Amino acid sequence: MLYSRVSNFVCILRGLVGTQCNSSCWDIAAAQQEPYTAQYHPRQQAPTDLPGGIPRSIWKWQGTISRRLFDSVPFYLRESEAAGGCQHCTFVLRYKVINGQLYTDKKRRHRALDGQEEEAALLEELLLAALHMYKVPDVDFLLHLGDGAPPGLPLVQVNIDRGAPQAGFTLPKFMWRDALGPAQFSVLAECLQARHPLLPQQRLPRAVWRGSNTDSRHALMDEKNALSIMRTRLHVYGLWYPDIIDAHYTAFAQQAFQTNCVEELLPPGPPLPLESFNRYSLVLDIDGNGWSDRYRLLAHANTPVLKQASNLTAFFEHLAAPGAVVQHYAADLSDLPVRVRAVLQQQPAELLRMAERQQGLAHYLLNQVALMHATAYTLAKVAQLSQWKPVMEDSYSLVPFSRCCSQAKRLPAEFVAAVRARGAAQESRATH
Repeated sequence: MLYSRVSNFVCILRGLVGTQCNSSCWDIAAAQQEPYTAQYHPRQQAPTDLPGGIPRSIWKWQGTISRRLFDSVPFYLRESEAAGGCQHCTFVLRYKVINGQLYTDKKRRHRALDGQEEEAALLEELLLAALHMYKVPDVDFLLHLGDGAPPGLPLVQVNIDRGAPQAGFTLPKFMWRDALGPAQFSVLAECLQARHPLLPQQRLPRAVWRGSNTDSRHALMDEKNALSIMRTRLHVYGLWYPDIIDAHYTAFAQQAFQTNCVEELLPPGPPLPLESFNRYSLVLDIDGNGWSDRYRLLAHANTPVLKQASNLTAFFEHLAAPGAVVQHYAADLSDLPVRVRAVLQQQPAELLRMAERQQGLAHYLLNQVALMHATAYTLAKVAQLSQWKPVMEDSYSLVPFSRCCSQAKRLPAEFVAAVRARGAAQESRATH
């Protein structure tokens, strides 16, 4: 097969042998050592907007942030009036940056986080890396760990609702764990092109989706709400239009079933590795507990994406221009079959251009350094809007640079050593 010959050529070219060549393109790319180039050296400057004054990470807040509002945000949001019934809101941690160093409120950080401890540590790694790279003004900020996007609170979180006037501020999360460097991105693109060329005769002429039953409006799926779950509609479309839509549940992750009725009505099917989505002509994307966290990965592939129109957005998605980088279908999925047919009938050259624009956006905005820049940008924006000047408080303790970067495993080793060296210097000063 052509796929096998070309893929083997890529492996030989990259010096990969054995099981490495059977790995996913993402794993092959991640296995490459990213060189420690000048772009990983600390900047002596503050974070900046993108060209044209475009926000580097999306935020939406009218007016300033008062200390009173900051202090009113509780530790646990889901059961609080402040969150307005947000189903997937969880814990809010307090941090501050003073003189380029990160501090956390021990009264919150040292409490049980019900399984989100690793996420908190991941975000702290990202914050430390961002502070290593960029000059960030002193700032107090609130870090929300949940998937929900409650309006009206000055939270730094993974997604916001653009429809709310006081939506909050964004930063990456799991993308930091998965992010590649520029050289690794080149390997990824080369591998995907070799394995999955975007040619009509080599793609299944359908749109693909696999996933679970997450939904922003419901904490758990049960017999009463099963058919109102948005992803259920996508599953049903797969049953009704199998000639153009290959979509089904693979599991019911958040459920409180009392009977087998839902599983019999909506039978789940086998999962499909994300890279195998590239065997299809089109990939479908849909919101889950909040925004679609999957799009950060789909954007790297060489397959066009048809995405649910939504105000819920990650830090970079305001830059994915509809019709140019990504195509949209209605928020209620009412026009999905029509939109799928329309996109599948587009000329192959236009589908290829859309996939190339999407990959270009991902390479520019989702590489390791870009994530650090976006994070520093968000902190600077919160500092700019806050009405008070941060001061050290007794309940805060240092988050040392030495905690970076065990979860982001694809960074240049020299970069990690440089960040951790600052941690050693901090500890040395503390003992004298």
